[in-house]
Amino acid sequence: MVFVELDPEGVAVIAAQIVVFLLPMIGVLTEEKRENTLNLIKHGFFSTAALLANVVMIFVFMIPVFSKIVGAAFASSLFQFPIMWLHAVTGVVAVVLGIVMVATWVRQPLADLGCAKTWKLMLPTLIAWAVALGLGVYVHVFGLS
Repeated sequence: MVFVELDPEGVAVIAAQIVVFLLPMIGVLTEEKRENTLNLIKHGFFSTAALLANVVMIFVFMIPVFSKIVGAAFASSLFQFPIMWLHAVTGVVAVVLGIVMVATWVRQPLADLGCAKTWKLMLPTLIAWAVALGLGVYVHVFGLS
């Protein structure tokens, strides 16, 4: 593995992604906090903000880079850049699951905590997002191979 020269914009996006990844955990870090409805509502707001920030970064920074790298060699890129594709797929899974959960939370009154109906998606979403984040760091630091 060879380190590539890190660009400041990429490092800033990774740092922002780490912060955004941690946002939804606010309000649910300990069991005592999860029992408090206000903390769960705070968790919902932070989760929504994290999802929105993530989507903005995807469209502003990640898709243009992905398109530039993979677009020219689309047919062979699946084999040339498997880590990049795995990063993209896990990222899409995380965003779609996040949208499902935030949508169920937003559609109902805050006191009803509508996202409780999709609580089983929370851990898979967190795992998919963590994998996508880790693969994104790998792609940025070590290149695309």
